[in-house]
Amino acid sequence: MNVNTIMAGLVSMAGTGQSNWDLSSFLENSKSQLVLWGGAIVSLLGVVLIIVGVFHLVKKFISPQQGGGGWAMPIIMVIVGGALLTGGWGLIATISGGGQKTIEDLGADKPAAVIMLPADFYGS
Repeated sequence: MNVNTIMAGLVSMAGTGQSNWDLSSFLENSKSQLVLWGGAIVSLLGVVLIIVGVFHLVKKFISPQQGGGGWAMPIIMVIVGGALLTGGWGLIATISGGGQKTIEDLGADKPAAVIMLPADFYGS
Protein backbone atom coordinates (compact mmCIF):
# COMPACT_ATOMS: atom_id res chain seq x y z
CA MET A 1 0.00 0.00 0.00
CA ASN A 2 1.35 3.38 -0.91
CA VAL A 3 0.33 6.90 0.02
CA ASN A 4 -1.60 7.44 -3.23
CA THR A 5 -3.83 4.43 -2.54
CA ILE A 6 -4.55 5.61 0.99
CA MET A 7 -5.31 9.16 -0.14
CA ALA A 8 -7.58 7.92 -2.92
CA GLY A 9 -9.52 5.85 -0.39
CA LEU A 10 -9.87 8.80 1.99
CA VAL A 11 -11.00 11.13 -0.79
CA SER A 12 -13.59 8.63 -2.02
CA MET A 13 -14.93 8.19 1.53
CA ALA A 14 -15.12 11.95 2.04
CA GLY A 15 -16.79 12.49 -1.33
CA THR A 16 -19.59 9.97 -0.75
CA GLY A 17 -20.36 11.06 2.81
CA GLN A 18 -19.77 7.52 4.12
CA SER A 19 -17.45 8.13 6.99
CA ASN A 20 -16.68 5.51 9.62
CA TRP A 21 -14.95 7.94 11.94
CA ASP A 22 -17.49 7.79 14.77
CA LEU A 23 -16.77 6.68 18.32
CA SER A 24 -18.70 3.40 18.10
CA SER A 25 -16.83 2.08 15.07
CA PHE A 26 -13.53 3.26 16.56
CA LEU A 27 -14.18 1.32 19.79
CA GLU A 28 -15.38 -1.80 17.95
CA ASN A 29 -12.32 -1.78 15.70
CA SER A 30 -10.07 -1.20 18.72
CA LYS A 31 -11.67 -4.09 20.58
CA SER A 32 -11.24 -6.52 17.71
CA GLN A 33 -7.65 -5.41 17.16
CA LEU A 34 -6.79 -5.76 20.87
CA VAL A 35 -8.37 -9.23 20.98
CA LEU A 36 -6.26 -10.19 17.95
CA TRP A 37 -3.05 -8.85 19.55
CA GLY A 38 -3.95 -10.38 22.94
CA GLY A 39 -4.45 -13.78 21.34
CA ALA A 40 -1.09 -13.53 19.62
CA ILE A 41 0.62 -12.59 22.89
CA VAL A 42 -1.06 -15.46 24.76
CA SER A 43 0.01 -17.90 22.03
CA LEU A 44 3.56 -16.52 22.15
CA LEU A 45 3.65 -17.05 25.92
CA GLY A 46 2.51 -20.63 25.30
CA VAL A 47 5.40 -21.19 22.91
CA VAL A 48 7.87 -19.75 25.44
CA LEU A 49 6.48 -22.01 28.20
CA ILE A 50 6.78 -25.08 25.98
CA ILE A 51 10.37 -24.25 25.00
CA VAL A 52 11.46 -23.60 28.59
CA GLY A 53 9.62 -26.68 29.87
CA VAL A 54 11.15 -28.96 27.24
CA PHE A 55 14.59 -27.47 27.97
CA HIS A 56 14.21 -28.30 31.68
CA LEU A 57 12.91 -31.80 30.90
CA VAL A 58 15.89 -32.53 28.64
CA LYS A 59 18.22 -31.13 31.30
CA LYS A 60 16.64 -33.49 33.86
CA PHE A 61 17.15 -36.49 31.56
CA ILE A 62 20.76 -35.61 30.73
CA SER A 63 21.94 -34.92 34.27
CA PRO A 64 19.30 -35.94 36.81
CA GLN A 65 21.51 -35.33 39.84
CA GLN A 66 22.43 -31.77 38.83
CA GLY A 67 19.08 -30.74 37.38
CA GLY A 68 17.75 -29.13 40.52
CA GLY A 69 14.07 -28.94 41.27
CA GLY A 70 11.46 -31.57 40.60
CA TRP A 71 9.82 -33.05 37.57
CA ALA A 72 6.45 -31.45 38.17
CA MET A 73 7.26 -27.88 37.14
CA PRO A 74 8.64 -28.67 33.65
CA ILE A 75 5.73 -31.01 32.95
CA ILE A 76 3.22 -28.38 34.09
CA MET A 77 5.00 -25.78 31.96
CA VAL A 78 4.64 -27.93 28.84
CA ILE A 79 0.96 -28.67 29.56
CA VAL A 80 0.03 -25.06 30.32
CA GLY A 81 2.11 -23.82 27.38
CA GLY A 82 0.32 -26.21 25.03
CA ALA A 83 -3.05 -25.08 26.36
CA LEU A 84 -2.15 -21.41 25.85
CA LEU A 85 -0.73 -22.07 22.39
CA THR A 86 -3.73 -23.99 21.10
CA GLY A 87 -6.42 -22.18 23.08
CA GLY A 88 -5.10 -18.64 22.75
CA TRP A 89 -7.53 -15.88 23.59
CA GLY A 90 -10.50 -18.27 23.47
CA LEU A 91 -9.10 -20.23 26.42
CA ILE A 92 -8.60 -17.05 28.45
CA ALA A 93 -12.11 -15.84 27.58
CA THR A 94 -13.62 -19.20 28.58
CA ILE A 95 -11.81 -19.20 31.92
CA SER A 96 -12.88 -15.60 32.53
CA GLY A 97 -16.47 -16.48 31.64
CA GLY A 98 -16.43 -19.25 34.22
CA GLY A 99 -15.18 -16.79 36.82
CA GLN A 100 -17.91 -14.32 35.88
CA LYS A 101 -20.58 -17.01 36.27
CA THR A 102 -19.22 -17.93 39.70
CA ILE A 103 -19.32 -14.31 40.83
CA GLU A 104 -22.85 -13.89 39.51
CA ASP A 105 -23.94 -17.08 41.29
CA LEU A 106 -22.44 -15.85 44.54
CA GLY A 107 -24.22 -12.52 44.21
CA ALA A 108 -27.61 -13.96 43.24
CA ASP A 109 -30.54 -13.64 45.63
CA LYS A 110 -30.42 -17.19 46.89
CA PRO A 111 -30.98 -18.23 50.45
CA ALA A 112 -27.72 -18.80 52.28
CA ALA A 113 -27.00 -22.27 53.56
CA VAL A 114 -26.65 -22.37 57.33
CA ILE A 115 -24.72 -25.19 58.92
CA MET A 116 -25.76 -25.88 62.49
CA LEU A 117 -23.10 -27.55 64.62
CA PRO A 118 -23.80 -29.23 67.95
CA ALA A 119 -22.92 -27.20 71.04
CA ASP A 120 -20.12 -29.54 72.06
CA PHE A 121 -18.53 -29.60 68.56
CA TYR A 122 -15.50 -27.53 69.60
CA GLY A 123 -15.05 -29.40 72.85
CA SER A 124 -16.67 -26.86 75.14
